[in-house]
This record gives sequence, structure tokens and C-alpha cells, in this order.
Amino acid sequence: MKIETHISLFAGMGGFIFPTEDLGIKTVLANDNDNGCLKTLSQSFPSVKLESCSIKELSFKNLELKNRLDLLTAGFPCQSFSNAGNNKGFEDPRGQLFFEIIRLSKELLQKPKIILLENVSNLKIFNNGERLAVILKSLRSLGYWVNHNNSILLNSN
Repeated sequence: MKIETHISLFAGMGGFIFPTEDLGIKTVLANDNDNGCLKTLSQSFPSVKLESCSIKELSFKNLELKNRLDLLTAGFPCQSFSNAGNNKGFEDPRGQLFFEIIRLSKELLQKPKIILLENVSNLKIFNNGERLAVILKSLRSLGYWVNHNNSILLNSN
């Protein structure tokens, strides 16, 4: 499977953009609504189209590559799922932002070949993985074959 095009949602400082660009994958769009992150992204990746709006305002309906997107990455807000945050999960408005990834994917004529998501480990382990189960069910509704074993806890140290 050849991966050529990438969109980064909740792009932050470009944590997904750096490695994809290193692999020769062209990031065609990045979205974030934090001004500091947008400044860093624009300086680090001047050729990437930046959408500086809330994810709720973003639309893929007019995206030129909407029928040819290979990789969609998203590091959606973790405060809702973290022990260090309020841990309210999908009851927190920030936790509900995950569903914007699903909405945007449905706007595309063809779904991305790969969706790669990043969050905190508590998302997988809280209450026997009930929050992860919601995410997996949502991804399956898009036609992706995914299960609990496809989520991996990585040590970032």
C-alpha cells in the first residue's frame, strides 16, 4: 500500500507531520486552533496548508484531494481521558471532539486508507476499555477493520 498524502488534525506542534514528511508523505492540510501551535507549524512546514479554526468548523467538502487521502492522523484532546485531567471522557466537550474525526472522514468521497490516532494510555484501560470500545465502534462504522489489539500503549520516554 503506497502512502502519499496526509492530513493532520489537532496537529499541535507537528508531532505527526515531522515523521510523515521524513518518509516522503506529503501533508496537504493541518488543523489546530492554538495560535502558538499555528505559528510553529507555519514556520516548520511552510508548504502545508493550515486551517486555523475549531475542528467543529472544519470541513473537507471542498478539499481538492478528497478522493485521494491516504493517511489521516489526529492527536485529539487528552484532558478528558487522562488521570491528570478531569477524566470525564466523552461527557467532557473536549472528549466529544473525537467524533469530529468521524464526521470529517464521512465527508470524504473515499475514506482515508489509514487513520492513526494518539491519546493517553488511560483511554485504553479506563473501566476495562469502555472508552476505547466507543472509538473502535466509531471506526468500524466507517468500514475499518479494527479491534482492541490494534491499540498499542507506547512508552514515550
